[in-house]
Amino acid sequence: VYEMSRGEAWLAGHPITTHLNKAQREIGVCPQFDVFYPQLSAYDHVMFFGRLKGVGLGERSGGKYGLEAEVERVLKEVGLWEEHREKAAKSLSGGMKRRLSLGTRRRRGDMG
Repeated sequence: VYEMSRGEAWLAGHPITTHLNKAQREIGVCPQFDVFYPQLSAYDHVMFFGRLKGVGLGERSGGKYGLEAEVERVLKEVGLWEEHREKAAKSLSGGMKRRLSLGTRRRRGDMG
């Protein structure tokens, strides 16, 4: 990483010179390859990655715990909630796997 010589850089509304940690939490990565466990459902994948990120544990939202509500929101957002949430990753089409990949790679700020 290079040091700044002049000017300012902002990421998601945070100046990186003074709030680098906040800016870094806004970054998400979605690689070209899919990192899935073939037997896990779409729901289980988003739940697993949400737990890794420490999303909403112990919080309640609309009668559901924070993480459960967030998993539902993310799967609805990527179009997997209605028909695909209980399907194993290995049975999803290429396009549905891409959607699942996007859902599991959400940045922390979007998942909690």
